[in-house]
This record gives sequence, structure tokens and C-alpha cells, in this order.
Amino acid sequence: MKKAVVCYIHFGDGSPDWVVGENCILERDAIRIKNELETNEKVLIVGLDDIEG
Repeated sequence: MKKAVVCYIHFGDGSPDWVVGENCILERDAIRIKNELETNEKVLIVGLDDIEG
């Protein structure tokens, strides 16, 4: 493998510290993105984690 890219996708509930569309996305959108990435043969690992707060 010549290159590796790490991409963190944050999802939250829209509480004041996390503004959907600015610094996080909704959980349903995170799941959709995860599913799309899992079908890409160049992507090795996909995982989701929610925002503690």
C-alpha cells in the first residue's frame, strides 16, 4: 500500500456544541456514508463512533 487516508465522520444530535452541517452530520447520513464506503474495494476499514457530550 502506497498511501493511506484516515477520514473521521462525526455524527451528533444537533445539540448546541454540535451543529449539523457545520461540524457533524446526522447518524442516518453517517450510516449511509459508511455503507457506501464498505462497497469500495479500495477502502480497508470503516467504523462509526458517536460524539460523547
